[in-house]
Amino acid sequence: MKKYLLGIIAVVAAIGFSSFTTDEKKAADDIYYFYMVDENGVIQAGTPVQFGGQVTLSYANANDGCTGSTAHCLRGFISQPSLPTSQSGDVQTLKN
Repeated sequence: MKKYLLGIIAVVAAIGFSSFTTDEKKAADDIYYFYMVDENGVIQAGTPVQFGGQVTLSYANANDGCTGSTAHCLRGFISQPSLPTSQSGDVQTLKN
């Protein structure tokens, strides 16, 4: 019985430690509603959601099609905001 005691303690400890760990969500994997920002930094009333729905930030950065200054091009929101708005959003893509 003594030779099995260390193995049993190791199994109990592993189960105990694993029950207190959580998976962390990566911010890049989150999805957002993206809206085009005008030259005044406002998302106008009636502006449609870009890309037809929710997408990741990396997808929006790769497909925003924006060039120019370092101002915001698209702003992403976890939930759809009421428009018009000048809120900065949860994430942004920049004109580059």
